[in-house]
Amino acid sequence: MKQQVNTAILVIVALIIVSATLLHGSIADISIFHGLILHPVFLLAGLSLFASAKEQRKSRQ
Repeated sequence: MKQQVNTAILVIVALIIVSATLLHGSIADISIFHGLILHPVFLLAGLSLFASAKEQRKSRQ
C-alpha cells in the first residue's frame, strides 16, 4: 500500500513538472539559456520521474 502511495506521488510530481515546464515555456518571454538549457533539464527530470514510477509499478507486480 505504501508503495502505491509513493508511485502516485511520483506521477503527480512528474505531471506538475512537465506541465509547468511546457506551459511556462510557451507563454513567458524567456532568454535563450533559459529556454534551451533549463527547460529541457526540467522536462527530462519530469520524464525520469514517470519512468521511475513505471519501474516501481512493474517491480511490484
